[in-house]
Amino acid sequence: MSAIELVDVSKTYGSPPVPALTDIELSAPQGSFTAVVGASGSGKSTLLRIIGGLTTPTRGTVRVFGRAPEELRVAKEVGWMAQRPALLPWRTVRDNISIAQTINPQPRPLPDPAHLLDLVGLSRTGDAYPGQLSGGQQQRVALARTLAIGAPLWLMDEPFAALDELTRETLAGDLLTIWREVDTTVVWVTHHIPEAIELSDRVVLLTPGPGSVAAVIDVDLPRPRDVTSAAFQDLVRAARSVLRDVRLPQAVT
Repeated sequence: MSAIELVDVSKTYGSPPVPALTDIELSAPQGSFTAVVGASGSGKSTLLRIIGGLTTPTRGTVRVFGRAPEELRVAKEVGWMAQRPALLPWRTVRDNISIAQTINPQPRPLPDPAHLLDLVGLSRTGDAYPGQLSGGQQQRVALARTLAIGAPLWLMDEPFAALDELTRETLAGDLLTIWREVDTTVVWVTHHIPEAIELSDRVVLLTPGPGSVAAVIDVDLPRPRDVTSAAFQDLVRAARSVLRDVRLPQAVT
């Protein structure tokens, strides 16, 4: 079953209209992990906002679990995680997680914040404040907050981009463990090709703006993935080749 279906989706902004996305065709199976990769200005975040019901496409059809994205947004069935954790500095770590449940009440049972802290490896920090945590720990809290409403869809906009490489790798591994446990559908936006291939089932490569789908690369490698293996590096080179080729016409003109 497809969790996400986009058919002939385009988006323009302003007057005169400036195109951000053009003729996007995209599908993602339920329970899958899809990465979206492209240069700055390729419309990655716009695509994420369309899937999440925060932006309406100018043209085309979008269905998420067979429904309009706006329906899922209103029902609080979409979990968001951005590059900055945006935690409330005057609230404890535990309160930053539980407030997501307070302002997004659900008819379904919701996970206990203490369990979420344990899940993200922060069981001893519930009474701490965000300012007492490292950047990586703050992103773990943000991840726990994303999990707090039990959403079947996670939309993640470069959440590890500001972290150092070692912290980024550790969090990526932990994220995959949690994703398999909770069985949700993920769309992950990044400009980092190796990260996309390490995490995802498929990588959607966008052309420079206005963004369209240049290629979709299926990642048929067992997890955890050996980033030094020949098969992994072949996929990295293939993705880079696609993105390099779609940039060439702009570079020549």
